[in-house]
Amino acid sequence: MGFAKRVLMFLGLVVLVAAVVSVLAPKATHALVATLVQVANTSANPAIIRDTDNSGRGNIQNPNCQAFSTPGLAAAVFCSPSYTVPAGQRLVIEQLEANCSTPEGNNLNQPVIDLTVGGNENFHVFALTSQGNFQGLTRFVQNQQVRYYADPGTALNFSVDTSDQSGLTQCNFEVNGYLISYP
Repeated sequence: MGFAKRVLMFLGLVVLVAAVVSVLAPKATHALVATLVQVANTSANPAIIRDTDNSGRGNIQNPNCQAFSTPGLAAAVFCSPSYTVPAGQRLVIEQLEANCSTPEGNNLNQPVIDLTVGGNENFHVFALTSQGNFQGLTRFVQNQQVRYYADPGTALNFSVDTSDQSGLTQCNFEVNGYLISYP
């Protein structure tokens, strides 16, 4: 009999013995397994068992704002929702939505959400997708899953550049997320 066959027979025997022991002595098997994976923490060094990113899931936030272009000026369409992240909380943004329209022939470029994270200003650029023309307007949308954080005291800001000088460009911006405790 070859070496490989002997190894396979030995492994089969080990599996068979383990199965018989676990059926005939389940408490002993459980005790052995529990001993092998026992975690011993003292009150001075407790195990952390709390999901710190899950505590605020029931507290849904959806700040939004509406912005219009300025007649006679091709510039950024800018808005800030009347929302500031509360003290002692951090906003976790999970979804970003935008819906814009501009007169045909105009462009919308570089939409941005501006947040403060770790005390630093962060700009997150997202893409707008053209939905085509309808009644003289080109429509753009975005609905994107994200994972952005905003520090306590952050006022959210949205902007998008436009070539429109008629004042007829309009955008609605919204984020969806929840608050978590933040030291």
